[in-house]
Amino acid sequence: MDKVEEVNSKKKVCEESRLLEALYLVVQGFACFGKAFFNVSSAAHELFMKLGGIKEVVAFVEK
Repeated sequence: MDKVEEVNSKKKVCEESRLLEALYLVVQGFACFGKAFFNVSSAAHELFMKLGGIKEVVAFVEK
């Protein structure tokens, strides 16, 4: 009976390990998305500031 409990315990540890690894990958994906979003929004803000405002942005886009 101890062998069965030991095997079940090892299976549970493996399952928990896989779940933690999957959770880590999900969190890492969100962090990557957040970093990309931050970079894009920073670049957009920098472009907006260089152009000097919304009227200039509209004129730039219309060109």
